[in-house]
Amino acid sequence: MENNNNDIKIKILIVSSEKRSAEIIRSGFDSLTNNTTEISHTAKDAKKKLSENNFDIIIINAPLSDEFGENLAASACRKHDASILIMVKKELYNDAVKIADDNGYFCISKPVSKEFLTQTAKILLTARKRFKKIEKQKEKLETEVDDIKRIRRAQYLLMEKLGMSENEAYKYIEKQSMDLCERKSDVAKRIIMTYEI
Repeated sequence: MENNNNDIKIKILIVSSEKRSAEIIRSGFDSLTNNTTEISHTAKDAKKKLSENNFDIIIINAPLSDEFGENLAASACRKHDASILIMVKKELYNDAVKIADDNGYFCISKPVSKEFLTQTAKILLTARKRFKKIEKQKEKLETEVDDIKRIRRAQYLLMEKLGMSENEAYKYIEKQSMDLCERKSDVAKRIIMTYEI
């Protein structure tokens, strides 16, 4: 299957106290050719990088030298919209996956192969893209709701101040929108600024 993720710039943060493991994990993301990867070796350094940058994918290779890694993952989930994965030893997986599920990040047991890491990278990227799409849809709906509220408020003001009917007020806004080549919500905003003092 062809990789069509190359058109998206991906920022990846790998957190691993073991330098060799960090490089192995990085190699699993080589198929995401249009990416920048940063590596942190402690949770403290990772938190600093997270406060300075936005990352699309965060991989935590537990345990870290200054904490296990679950606190970092949970904190990153609360503050960032990245796809987050924690890798834990097989014998710790059952407990770790419950915590991951409760906090909204992914969990896998290790060791893992490079091929599995590559597949995981693609899954994380897809999850990130879906989240972004949902966020854009949410923002669009919120804008539409705000526009409707603004138009309704302008209609009310035209009815109150100029004695128009509801239908006349709406047609007035609609005509102004067409005549001025403006959005109805922009016309409504101007009406509100004129009559709401």
